[in-house]
Amino acid sequence: MRIGVIADTHGYLDPAVSNIFEGVDLILHAGDIGDIAVVRGLEALAPIRAIRGNHEPPDVVERFSRQEVLEIQERKVMLAHGFISTSLESARMIFPEFFDRIRDEEIDLFVFGHTHMPYSRKMDSTLYFNPGYAGPERDIRPAHVGLLEIDDADIRAWHVAL
Repeated sequence: MRIGVIADTHGYLDPAVSNIFEGVDLILHAGDIGDIAVVRGLEALAPIRAIRGNHEPPDVVERFSRQEVLEIQERKVMLAHGFISTSLESARMIFPEFFDRIRDEEIDLFVFGHTHMPYSRKMDSTLYFNPGYAGPERDIRPAHVGLLEIDDADIRAWHVAL
């Protein structure tokens, strides 16, 4: 299964996303959607699962939860907006209950946003993946989205610059 991953759109859907996500089976949005029109644009490409972030209008807050755990290809995937700032190690010290939940629920893939930084690292048996920032105003970092491939053998993840 091929999955497009996006976060921190802040009300803007970059036109390049439609080409990058062409043919994906599912899209995951890891929060800070910013405008329900972004969801509609993504839904035109593939089914979408999303959570809300910390900068959302009321209609997005009403429609989406803060976290979601779903099963994809017999893998447990958790979506949450933001919880780490510098490293998994420091986050583990700051939010031990969160990591306990990931361990206890046997989460295979944790998808998050908020930091605006592309991130991919496997720790213990969980892959932590942030697609990066895909919003309208670019700072010195380029905008990114992510792609995942999940099959019986593995979860592969990579970033694509916009």
